[in-house]
Amino acid sequence: MSHDAIPSGGRFRESQKHLDREALKHIRRQRQRNKKIREQVISNGPSYDISEVLPPLEWAFDVERLKNIFDDMIQYKGQAAGPDRIRMPELTQADRYSICRMVNRLVLNGTYRPSEQRQVKIPKSNGGFRTLNIGNVADRMVATVISKILTALVDKHFVSTSYAYRPNRGVYDLLARLSYAVAHEHKTFYFREDFQNAFDNVPIDLILEGLQVAGVDPSSVAVESAEQREQIFGQWRALIENVLRGAAGKSVGISQGCPLSPVAMNIFAHVNHDQVCKDIEPGVTAVRYSDDMFYLCASESMLADFRQQIGAHISQLGLTFKGDRHSDNTNLRPLNIYDTPLETMGFVMSMPHDSNPRFDIPESGYLNLIERLKETHGSSDPISSGSLLLTGWINSYGPAFSPCCKDVVKERILSSLNELKLNDSMSPERCLKLMQDSYSKWKQKQEEIFTTLRTPTVPQSPQETTTRVTTLPIATSAPQSLNFDDDDSCPF
Repeated sequence: MSHDAIPSGGRFRESQKHLDREALKHIRRQRQRNKKIREQVISNGPSYDISEVLPPLEWAFDVERLKNIFDDMIQYKGQAAGPDRIRMPELTQADRYSICRMVNRLVLNGTYRPSEQRQVKIPKSNGGFRTLNIGNVADRMVATVISKILTALVDKHFVSTSYAYRPNRGVYDLLARLSYAVAHEHKTFYFREDFQNAFDNVPIDLILEGLQVAGVDPSSVAVESAEQREQIFGQWRALIENVLRGAAGKSVGISQGCPLSPVAMNIFAHVNHDQVCKDIEPGVTAVRYSDDMFYLCASESMLADFRQQIGAHISQLGLTFKGDRHSDNTNLRPLNIYDTPLETMGFVMSMPHDSNPRFDIPESGYLNLIERLKETHGSSDPISSGSLLLTGWINSYGPAFSPCCKDVVKERILSSLNELKLNDSMSPERCLKLMQDSYSKWKQKQEEIFTTLRTPTVPQSPQETTTRVTTLPIATSAPQSLNFDDDDSCPF
């Protein structure tokens, strides 16, 4: 090449930019090709409907399937480092495949054992700290696969009044169910309870025993041979037990921060709380969000008797309600929502006479917003950060923006922005529009729940309720992915 053909100065920089753009396009095309190859490899294998059957470990921990899950974990969660101090986004593609192959090998030959976890203390809004246990990358991958498989398989067995850690359910569903119980079933007497240090005190043996009650048993395995079904179920059960017991081999307590713990808590609570409540007193509506319980009834005496029985049952499991710590028995008297508003999920629910349930934002909700807005001044773009924060806050408080309340809330928001010199974060018009949209979403969810509750359920025949899929379902499309839409996270 002649000297004249070599770009120089500005021409060289432009040429370099062009090469950079072309290289970036090539990388993107290569990633797309790799993704299609991975999907093709997976789709060429057997298909399992994981909402109906428990697949073999070889399918669930296939290297390409693990790689897809790894990529999702990097995108949506798992940013903190475990004891290995490795952060997922820092790993190269080669590193990720290496970890996936290692996980595949250890799980399939039965030698996988979880490592120690790193403890991280997270401040609580009411003071104190919550301890999260962060595992190594490989441990989080194993727990995530198990969690997704179990969630798909057991969810249909759970009662309709549990709302945490479940696909397509969240706080709005719970609030709508409470509203219906009060307004339409006239259950105005209530208790609000929660387990004392629930995750730290759950007996692991009871979770393992609860697997079969929740639909995870040999009959759920997708093979013909009874001997193979027992073998595959045994492999899954041993793997689940290893993850729950952790490196220390503990018998009590599951780790907050482990991806498997939420569905494990739901399995425990379904068997040892939700179903028991229905057996004790069908006239009591027992609503649960993780380890927070709400008991509602039209009869004060019936609810008081129920509360004593369920409290005694829980204590036999090695757990206690926080209310049972007090020696004064006055805390065991039901409250009436007409007299004492119910504080739940960041809202205050009250029942004005001759009206529908009303949801308000407590003072702590506004103070928390102000503190978080103050923190935006430390960001590179406080206005954009404030706008993003406010949008999320408004979207989460839809029930509080009823026509009679929205103007008061809007003025409170705008006043806070003015005091913090963040007026440009959100105009009054945009604030009002977001509030109206958020309230509309709440009303839509409320109507959806109310319609479901008004519709009588058609009982299934005994054969329909007991039949389990034990053979490989016919694949009519690509196999079901292990990925769910991001569900609502526990807000506390």
